[in-house]
Amino acid sequence: MTPGYFATLHAPVVEGRAIDDRDQQGTTLVCMVNARLARQMWPTESAIGHRIRRNSSSAQWMTIVGITGDVMDNGLGVPPDSTLYVAYLQQNTGTARVSLVVRTANDAPSFRRDIERAIWSVDPAQPIDGLGPLTEVLAQSAGDQRFQTILLSAFALLGLLLAMVGVYGVTAAAVTARTWEMGVRMALGATSASVVLNMLSESAKRIGLGIVTGVALFFAIARMAANLLYQTSYSDPRILIAAILPLLLTALAICYWQARHLGKVNPVFALKNRA
Repeated sequence: MTPGYFATLHAPVVEGRAIDDRDQQGTTLVCMVNARLARQMWPTESAIGHRIRRNSSSAQWMTIVGITGDVMDNGLGVPPDSTLYVAYLQQNTGTARVSLVVRTANDAPSFRRDIERAIWSVDPAQPIDGLGPLTEVLAQSAGDQRFQTILLSAFALLGLLLAMVGVYGVTAAAVTARTWEMGVRMALGATSASVVLNMLSESAKRIGLGIVTGVALFFAIARMAANLLYQTSYSDPRILIAAILPLLLTALAICYWQARHLGKVNPVFALKNRA
């Protein structure tokens, strides 16, 4: 890379210095490494001042002058590799492919034309390809993950809807089956509030059993989807809470709504229908 590369990317230099204008042809060959390579090669000491070369017997030794943070060059979610950064002004070749990183004041479409004019003012025959904002590169890199997330979210919403239909059906059946029983209780002095609380407590037991079973199944199959979660553990409590809480609240709301109807039943009507 050339001087200013890391400043343009806002990539931190965690130790030492970045390659700068001092690193020209005829000076001591220098390089930078990322934090991953530094930890891999020198786990108990600083990499600054050590020498390294490429995997070739004819390669020249370079002195490490700086360590930069790990950069995801291979795409979002792909763990960064061990990376060696070489000073372009010291070891450039005429056939090397050059990638420019340009920081602009805004995202106006005119920046493309400005960059093209700047390059062609130096070499009118220079071909240019892959010109676009970093947001496009990021979007392309995350395209597969975004599609998988949307697909899984759609199935999750469908599953939530089916679960709600199931909760509604089971609760409605339980209310119908216990209408006569609750009529007897109310005829003997039970209040509507106690009837509602009784139904809610029994429904909560069934919901709790379903949640425990669901969490057990989740841990049984979660490893299959672990690669879809970047820097997130499938056993993260926040994930479980975010998945369980909406289902729990919705199920309790349905149970409460059904139980309220049971609490309003006329005891005489309930006893007559049973008879």
